[in-house]
Amino acid sequence: MLKIVSILTFSTIFLVDSVFFRIFASTNKKIRIMRDYQERIYDAITTRKNWGGSNVVINTENGITKVWFYGNLIGVVDHNKKTYKCDNCGFTNAATTARINAIVMACDDLEYKRV
Repeated sequence: MLKIVSILTFSTIFLVDSVFFRIFASTNKKIRIMRDYQERIYDAITTRKNWGGSNVVINTENGITKVWFYGNLIGVVDHNKKTYKCDNCGFTNAATTARINAIVMACDDLEYKRV
């Protein structure tokens, strides 16, 4: 079931099976479909701000953003060198993969290189 909730300037929010998703055009005009928590991770990385959810903590200090998921460091973004690296820490489940995808999408839009 697909239900349009609202239409914003470059964004559309829709409901699928009681889960909110957001489609928006990023700065380089790529279309992204994200859940709310993925969008918050994306925003924290691209704006270099600290953010914490129930199981995700993002800290930016001296141009380096670290993404922690359940106490495991799953992503490091170096804004100075324009590089990033991700690690699932041995957890191959959908939750970890979704958080890593949000990191990759943010870094892809920032045109950072994976190391």
